[in-house]
Amino acid sequence: MEFIELCFIAHLDGASSLGLPFLGATLRGALGYALKGISCQVKHGQCQKCLLSQVCPYTCLFEGLPSLDRQIMRKYPTVPQPFVLVVPPIGSPLTNGKLTWAVRLFGSACRHWPYLVYAYQKIGEQGLGKNRVRYAMEEVIDPISHRVVWKAESSTIHEPQPSCISTVHALPEGNCVLRWVFHTPLKLRLDGEELTGLDLVLAGRRRYEIMRYFYGSPNDAAPIDEPRFDERDFVTHDARIKRWDLRRFSGRQKQLVEFYGLLGEIVIEGPWGLCGAWLPAVSTLHLGKAISFGFGQVTWEVLS
Repeated sequence: MEFIELCFIAHLDGASSLGLPFLGATLRGALGYALKGISCQVKHGQCQKCLLSQVCPYTCLFEGLPSLDRQIMRKYPTVPQPFVLVVPPIGSPLTNGKLTWAVRLFGSACRHWPYLVYAYQKIGEQGLGKNRVRYAMEEVIDPISHRVVWKAESSTIHEPQPSCISTVHALPEGNCVLRWVFHTPLKLRLDGEELTGLDLVLAGRRRYEIMRYFYGSPNDAAPIDEPRFDERDFVTHDARIKRWDLRRFSGRQKQLVEFYGLLGEIVIEGPWGLCGAWLPAVSTLHLGKAISFGFGQVTWEVLS
């Protein structure tokens, strides 16, 4: 599965402060308004009946419109969006007024990257958040090639370098112990009251298969036969997890919406070596729900 990554570096205007513990919801909400503003070419503004919806950057990036002949998720009007928002962990302080975040685009959505750069540039001019804090975007970097894609007051633009999501399985065969770290809230539907290794496996497989089907190449879309696991196959040795809640105003629903996720780390022993390609890909794709808000940024490491 091909993707590109854009790292945005901006400087807050004067002594302004966002006063937000978590930037994900604010950056995502602002992106939706800005992207539609610069993309929409029709007066009615209704994506569902627009002739241009299948080629419009806004619908392709933000609406998650599925193809009409899809074989999965047929009951859903939308599918996961082809981007991941990468934001600093909750409570991270600004350094010298610097504001940094990143966006990963997947599959055919990669071609729309200039719209993202322009949209976030316009957001900085208009102001971010309910306090309309302005920022000046200084540069956009491609962390894959380490090149500057866009820089303020420069007419030179470089294409970001596409890369393939790593599916290299660097785990011992059979059982091993992994420490999972949830850097931003992990929103999962749990089978029980506590998070288990099986919950992570099921969520990881689903996320990987859906993204592979909709945004991968034809070869990527082929189903993978992976072993079935039982909850008893995994043993939790240590868990330092807390729930984190977020309330935001949804412009689409015109009401306050509540989000929650899990923060912290957990150590689990199990047959991780048999889990398949989703495991090395999870740090790039993120895990769980509300990914476009910056949720689900997880990493893991082998302890033994």
